[in-house]
Amino acid sequence: ITQELMQEVVKSACGTLKIEYQSQKLDFSGSFQIKKYRDLIKDETGIDIAACDTFAKLDAAVKAKKISFVGQKIKVWSELVDELFKKEVRPKIVAPTFVTDYPISTAPLAKSYENDPNTAQKFQLIVAGGFELVNAYSELNDPINQEARFKEQAKMKAAGWDEAQVMDENYIEALKYGMPPTAGWGLGIDRLTMVLTNQHSIKEVIPFPTLRPKK
Repeated sequence: ITQELMQEVVKSACGTLKIEYQSQKLDFSGSFQIKKYRDLIKDETGIDIAACDTFAKLDAAVKAKKISFVGQKIKVWSELVDELFKKEVRPKIVAPTFVTDYPISTAPLAKSYENDPNTAQKFQLIVAGGFELVNAYSELNDPINQEARFKEQAKMKAAGWDEAQVMDENYIEALKYGMPPTAGWGLGIDRLTMVLTNQHSIKEVIPFPTLRPKK
């Protein structure tokens, strides 16, 4: 559905499925690539995040590859793997690509697979050197599991990962009353507009550019 939507929008807006964004040639025709998060990191860095399942192991593997993150003091596995993906993998994704199967600790609101509790039922559509156009996942509706996830996230935030989730007691209480099987799907309209209109700055496409100079 996401692929068909993207193709309809690109074709309608640009008249073709082959466009150019900031000197990058993008082809939205045919079937988009589907790549697993773990496989992409392994292909680009040689690091298997499944084998490096603790911070110490992953940190050692990253240092062995001489990969560094300037100005950052990372102490949490989830933050380290997230930064590794953002630095070494995401900028190299140009063709429309569905990235699937994220580590569950980086997707605290998503369901995991029944046969793989460490992997989230989640995908993102990435294009043009790192633009995350779509973020989607099966939503976790088990209040006990969700509360445990929030507690783990709180530990990660206390350890210094700013992007970790905070405890949401109201959400947990709502889940206890019951939530049906649900899927979340979000599209970055502003980012898509940037790609379709070949704009380098998001300020050029948002409706209310509060940071744009008055002149």
